[in-house]
Amino acid sequence: MKILVIAKGNRVVDTLAGELRSSSVDLRSARTARAVFESLRHIDAVLVGFAADDLAAGSVGVCRAIRARSDVPIVALVDTPETGRHVLALRAGVNEFLCKPYRAAALVARLDMLRRSRTREPDPPDKLLLDDVTINFRGRTITVAGRTLQLTNRQYQILALLAEHYGAVCPKNALISRIWGDSWYGADQSLYVHINALRGKIGRPRVIQTVRGEGYRLASPCAMAS
Repeated sequence: MKILVIAKGNRVVDTLAGELRSSSVDLRSARTARAVFESLRHIDAVLVGFAADDLAAGSVGVCRAIRARSDVPIVALVDTPETGRHVLALRAGVNEFLCKPYRAAALVARLDMLRRSRTREPDPPDKLLLDDVTINFRGRTITVAGRTLQLTNRQYQILALLAEHYGAVCPKNALISRIWGDSWYGADQSLYVHINALRGKIGRPRVIQTVRGEGYRLASPCAMAS
């Protein structure tokens, strides 16, 4: 597994290198933006070190720039499980968070799960038509009133799973388990943020309906018009 580590100093990189030395991990680092972007095609995941006061500063900008170029999984290394401040990072493209202490075995297992989730995608129908919204799963696009929107990898996974359950509720636990894994810290909050981001991108809040206490479902055309 090839992992790119981005941190302000060498301490995080050196610590992780020591912990992962015996885990068959190809750990890489990048000191410039150009080096980061050139590495994206050749790696399986990115670890970004966040300082305690940095969740709204430079590291978020780095994640946003990476996400604009690639759907590679991004894991933020954080000091404390402060979920409220992590929303900014999620919106910038971070997939998950890992809090201290970083256990090498657990880190490798979770990164491997993220890597496999990029290719273990459900098999939805080619298209779904919901009023003036067309979800094209083959092209990974959404057309809203003739305007085409691009989907991120995670947004595609969520919509594909909802399409698998079309006509019924997709349980929240099923979404989390299939996309994040049962034990991922912050998966519940991450799902909430991604659902809201999808609704905002589509501009039709009723496309994805919340079923309180159960999960989410795609609306029927008649529900869209009501």
